[in-house]
Amino acid sequence: IVKITKGLKVILNLDSYKDEVFTAKISKINPIMNERSKTFTVEAIFINQPKKLYPNLTLEGNIVIKERTNVMTIPRNYLIEDTYVLDKNNEKIRVKTGLKDYQNVEILDGLKENQKIYLPQE
Repeated sequence: IVKITKGLKVILNLDSYKDEVFTAKISKINPIMNERSKTFTVEAIFINQPKKLYPNLTLEGNIVIKERTNVMTIPRNYLIEDTYVLDKNNEKIRVKTGLKDYQNVEILDGLKENQKIYLPQE
């Protein structure tokens, strides 16, 4: 919570708008921790708002506390055990990861630009 400040960007995914990403900015931080859940309440105001909003819509919000540019990222579902990716021969390649969100992960070491990797089969 100490890293969260007013004005930070929030990335929002709403179940009702599956193919769209919305942004907001933190407008209020409640400084009282909920003892039961060990969480804090943070409010944000949409920068770009969906056309229609209804009560009780489900959403996922990610507060951006750090951003990097010119980095290699891959879809997070390509990672195996948070440490490996697969090459064309279905062999594991060890990678070092950096920042992550629910969809992507930064690759710090282990892959070269334009190196092909493959989605693990379940």
